[in-house]
Amino acid sequence: MQTKKYPSKDLLESFLEYDAETGIFVLKPRSRQYFKTERAWKIFMSRDAGRKAGGLASNGYRYIALLGTKYLAHRLAMIISGTDPYGKHVDHINGDRDDNRLSNLRLVDNSQNHRNGKLHSSNTSGVSGVCWDKSVKKWIARVFVEPNVSKTIGVFQDIEDAKKAVIRIRESSGYTDRHGKA
Repeated sequence: MQTKKYPSKDLLESFLEYDAETGIFVLKPRSRQYFKTERAWKIFMSRDAGRKAGGLASNGYRYIALLGTKYLAHRLAMIISGTDPYGKHVDHINGDRDDNRLSNLRLVDNSQNHRNGKLHSSNTSGVSGVCWDKSVKKWIARVFVEPNVSKTIGVFQDIEDAKKAVIRIRESSGYTDRHGKA
């Protein structure tokens, strides 16, 4: 969710070209006023103007630096397309954090965002919402009804029964087909 102030649509359009169909940002030529030195401006104009903007971080998201601050590209895509993402999450529908096509982005609240999440790296069962309880030596099936509020569906001897129970509840609770996939 947005925690810092993002540039205005007008400012973004003066620095970036955004293709909503491909999700690619390209750096536009800039005037000398945005650079400390003539040399820095000339380097930008010869090397960077017209180049794909931003870079991928280790978390898979594309960041674009403008005026000394890094911004998430998917949030910039929403702003430049005329949608204010303030107070909302911008969800990548297909789960690819570098796919910033407008058709792949949607505004969601925290709960909706979690319902399109991939399988957690700490998951040991291979099934989102299913974990082994050592004390009872059975599989516990849970779903999140709200972020940080889980509901236990049941306790199962067989992991397949726990998986089926979780999937059944998720289907009726607004989880996406992609939820819990690697």
